[in-house]
Amino acid sequence: MVCELYTLSEYPFADRGTNTVTSMVIRGVRPGIPEEIRNSDDPIVQVLVKAIDMCLKQYPDDRASAEEVRDMLRQTGQQSENKALNYITGGVKPQQDGN
Repeated sequence: MVCELYTLSEYPFADRGTNTVTSMVIRGVRPGIPEEIRNSDDPIVQVLVKAIDMCLKQYPDDRASAEEVRDMLRQTGQQSENKALNYITGGVKPQQDGN
């Protein structure tokens, strides 16, 4: 729900009753992510959209586990750190103490 609040700025299906929402979710209806969010160039937004997509699959067996989402976020964070470090150092690895 946090991601829906972030991407939609409102609760998903806020204008519908509980029974209607339950029926919609069972049929596979999910809140949409606005195109301007889905197509954002911001890498943080892209990662959030990917995490949302991983979690909103219709069938439970197709959904990512919390661990899979965590691992994806960690891997993405690690890649971002590596890119930043390469940019800052010009691709030169920092020397270790004592070398």
